[in-house]
Amino acid sequence: MERTARLGFACVVLLALGCASGPEPSEMCLGVDASPKLNLYEGEPHVVVLKFYPLQNAAAFQAADAQDLVDGKKPAGMTGDAWEATVLPGQKLELAEQLPRDTSSVGIVADFFSGASRAVVPAKCGMFGSPGVVLSASDLQVAN
Repeated sequence: MERTARLGFACVVLLALGCASGPEPSEMCLGVDASPKLNLYEGEPHVVVLKFYPLQNAAAFQAADAQDLVDGKKPAGMTGDAWEATVLPGQKLELAEQLPRDTSSVGIVADFFSGASRAVVPAKCGMFGSPGVVLSASDLQVAN
């Protein structure tokens, strides 16, 4: 009887440890640095809307047409819903977002007048800094 109780207790402990060791949710920290000439059109700067896609695998995001992503297409490999942020000319932002489990990277699409631009950043917040993006007059670049 005592042996059965110990075995049952051991099974419960192992089950609890197995559940607790699943993948943890990720967090994205991202610095955004927008040019004062952001999204230049007819000599005037304008806001840019950024769309963020939490991704388990970035391959389908990279293969998709950037304008389709701006229009709301959901590529395979997403771990949750996309979200948006509006950036003003000359603005510097520090963004932080809790991400769904299994998110390894975040795809970003910027909707410029000259056409959509995209990049992929790691889904992480680092002790020694976070990924960053630079928004120019017509492009999105990852800054290291």
